[in-house]
Amino acid sequence: MVLRGEITNLFVVEDQTYSTAVSIRFRLEETSGAVLWEGIILGDAHQWGSSFKEENYNEEISDALKRTYAKLVGDPGFQEAWTGQSAATGKAALTPPQARQKILEMMQAGIATETIVSFVRGIRLAPALGAEGVLDWKKAGIAEDVIRAALRDK
Repeated sequence: MVLRGEITNLFVVEDQTYSTAVSIRFRLEETSGAVLWEGIILGDAHQWGSSFKEENYNEEISDALKRTYAKLVGDPGFQEAWTGQSAATGKAALTPPQARQKILEMMQAGIATETIVSFVRGIRLAPALGAEGVLDWKKAGIAEDVIRAALRDK
């Protein structure tokens, strides 16, 4: 997996104390580039310090970034994507392209549609199957029952 981060905002305000706010857009991807999770995480820091001291600014920014990363690793959605399982359901998470590949393999092996539907109900798609995914699955010859099972609320 690849974790990408882009700082979207970083502010340090000095007014008797140092107050820092940071927001980072994170994106967890497979090495193939498929997105497993994406979100914006906010962090902050507040402390006293000497006026206009470089080390106080550096410490504030460092503390805010550490808190942002701590919030990232504590985020349930990120944890599910990272581990591939939902803590709430215990269901394995697959991306729509991964699920599509497994489904096509099952179809080629002659497995019944009802069995494939059961498989799909036993997984969680992360991210959810969108309109493009539905069209892609349909073009690949995946049965409507299987697609409906993938779209249902897990």
